[in-house]
Amino acid sequence: MDMLLAEVGVRCDRCGTSFVSRQLPTFIDIGHRNSELRQDYRGYQPMMEQYAIISCPSCGRADWSTEFPPVPGKPVLTQASTSAHMQYRQAALDKERNAGSINSFQAAVFYVHAAWCADDSKAFPQAREYRRLAVESYKRSLSDNTCPQDSRGETEYLIGELMRRAGDFEGARDHFRMCIGRLNARFAFMARKIMRLCEQGSTEPIPFEADAAMQSSVASSGSALGAPVGISAPVAPAGAPPSSAPPSPRASYSGPPTVGPPGFSGSPSTGQSQPSHQSMPAASPGPLRSSTNPPSSAGSKGPPAGSSGDAGGPPVGPPGSKKGDSKPKGSPTQPPPGAPPLA
Repeated sequence: MDMLLAEVGVRCDRCGTSFVSRQLPTFIDIGHRNSELRQDYRGYQPMMEQYAIISCPSCGRADWSTEFPPVPGKPVLTQASTSAHMQYRQAALDKERNAGSINSFQAAVFYVHAAWCADDSKAFPQAREYRRLAVESYKRSLSDNTCPQDSRGETEYLIGELMRRAGDFEGARDHFRMCIGRLNARFAFMARKIMRLCEQGSTEPIPFEADAAMQSSVASSGSALGAPVGISAPVAPAGAPPSSAPPSPRASYSGPPTVGPPGFSGSPSTGQSQPSHQSMPAASPGPLRSSTNPPSSAGSKGPPAGSSGDAGGPPVGPPGSKKGDSKPKGSPTQPPPGAPPLA
């Protein structure tokens, strides 16, 4: 992959020397990462990390290219022609030893970039050593609080992966067993894959494909996450028990229950009378019952309250009472027209 480099004049804030640096004017992030969270260009190796570091040719200070302010014109001096992984190593040492800028987390980041550049240069022994140094710096950053709070999970994941890449398989497995419960779902998914690679003795990087794998897992599990909010749950198949309790009778309540004439049976769920198998003539309407005579419950058989039991139905009243015992206490009520006199 061809890269367009630009010559930019910069100045070192430590010694004031101006020099020409070679930088990438444009950097494209395609979103893919490998297991060490390095840019993964799917077959291409542009090795762009070597242009993200700059070393001063006068004092030897090494830092990110963005830490050197630009200057107008074109200076005479050029940046030091040191290998990229050595420049990252110098930047990491500066973050570890310089009293004014000690930062274990930044030192670990520099060591990781040094390992990547050493891999690109086929300097594999140096790459393993840089990864060991990165693990130590990352662990210190967790204890001295130089690691940002929102990067602690990522840092704990990287510690285990860097240990595996450096060949410390048992240490990587022990580390993940200790911290996997604190990792989020994406890093925990990758941690389990890395632990299996440790059992196989592999030090090769793998693609970071936790997101795609988790989405396919959720899709295959179907209702693993339950019905989304605002979407009704699926109806249970025929013959299956109901997924929820039956609806309350109050949901279909349409007024007080009515009692039909003899031969009709009331529905206890709806309070509406349903005809029996034997057809009966319609009952003539009568006056309303008195408020002193309590209505009979829905679904019971018998004549309306206040009339005698000679119509063929069971006696009105509690079990064990005799005919005529249903007369309410207190002032008597007048029977409807055509009814026999009260006993």
